[in-house]
Amino acid sequence: MQTIRVLRANVSKEAALAELEPGGLRRLVSAPLRKLAEIHVPFRLFRVAVVNAERREEKLFAVDAVNGSLDVVAFDAVPETEERVSKNAIPAKVCTEESSITVAEHVRRMVFKRGFFKVKDLRIEPELVAEFGYPYWVGFYGSGEAASLVVLDAVRRKREGAKVKEMVREWLTKIDD
Repeated sequence: MQTIRVLRANVSKEAALAELEPGGLRRLVSAPLRKLAEIHVPFRLFRVAVVNAERREEKLFAVDAVNGSLDVVAFDAVPETEERVSKNAIPAKVCTEESSITVAEHVRRMVFKRGFFKVKDLRIEPELVAEFGYPYWVGFYGSGEAASLVVLDAVRRKREGAKVKEMVREWLTKIDD
């Protein structure tokens, strides 16, 4: 087990169970819920300065440090974290420089969506502010040899899609390696 910094979850274990049992997300899965586990996906938070002509803006964005494939998350302020001991922390695979490039590309797309002709001498300067584990609840369903999983965002109480499920599935299959 390792000690990590994690975002505070807004969904307790009991609330996650209620979401994943009959009446909640459970109705989307035909097999019984066998196990519920909290996992943590590593994220890096960047303060990104965007300089466009004479105008300067700063915003906070976080990107996953596993493979950079998850949606970039915007924050209004540096989020509160707490130190936790976790055996369910997916390890970071992407270096800080690659995470910086991912967040800069995301911001570049945002700037160009506002209007290509408004861009002049664009500079995007990401600065690493923090690293933390983002909490998710994973419900394991199945009977016998068959198993499936549902992932619930423990901060936003939102069911996650294929990208997060695949990340968890890949991590679980490599735990014993």
